[in-house]
Amino acid sequence: MQGVQSKDIRESFSKRAMMNNINVVTANDIEIVKDARGLSLSISYQVKIPLIGNASLLLKFNPSSFKNSR
Repeated sequence: MQGVQSKDIRESFSKRAMMNNINVVTANDIEIVKDARGLSLSISYQVKIPLIGNASLLLKFNPSSFKNSR
């Protein structure tokens, strides 16, 4: 865990996002927190889907992941 750099995480995400045609979020949207307990990644984003006329569906996502350093 100690050798992992934020830059490497963002580059890895960017490559995977490009291959999977993910364009709702970018690598810069990822919040990366490293501390004595481990590594935490999180992101918050919204997707707005038009339904009928001026009605839309708004979906909010807040995925996160934690990797213990031990």
